[in-house]
Amino acid sequence: MRRPSFTVALLAAVGSFTSAVIGCASGGSQPPDPSSTTDRVVATNANGRVFWTIDANGGAEVSVNGSPASVMAELSQIYPDLGIPIGTALTISGQIGNQNYRVPGHRLKSIQLSQILECGQESVTGSRADLDEITLDVISTIRPHGDSTSTVTTQFSATARPMGTSSDPVHCATNGRLEEMINNRLQKALNTSK
Repeated sequence: MRRPSFTVALLAAVGSFTSAVIGCASGGSQPPDPSSTTDRVVATNANGRVFWTIDANGGAEVSVNGSPASVMAELSQIYPDLGIPIGTALTISGQIGNQNYRVPGHRLKSIQLSQILECGQESVTGSRADLDEITLDVISTIRPHGDSTSTVTTQFSATARPMGTSSDPVHCATNGRLEEMINNRLQKALNTSK
């Protein structure tokens, strides 16, 4: 399935339901920054047609006490503790996480993937997040903010593809729970508040 383009015509065709959902997910009045946008599924109709939106300035952001190096050290423990092996660790750009991580067993340790992702439903068997092959992209970007604080932005996206097929993957939407867990653990480790 090819990903449909996000256009004004699509919004008109989808109607008020999609407009309401997109209105809830929009990121304010500033123009989007192309370097920090994320795709999200906003609706899937009964025929399996997927409607998309793009969140500008996507990602969960938190400010914490500590230098980028100390935040990077904490995140290098938090990710594996959540069941995400470190696949990317770029000290110079302040990025850590994992891109293209194929999740074995539909779980991140004790977290069922359907608890953090919405990938749609199979007609009879249930949530695609718990049935399909899931590939995650989870990256935290650390930026210094002032003398003793850092700002951390965690972006999370995923795709689902039926097991054993070569069909095009379906993009999944995050409910924000994984990003919140990462931020909460980071805040607790560095004794900070939002």
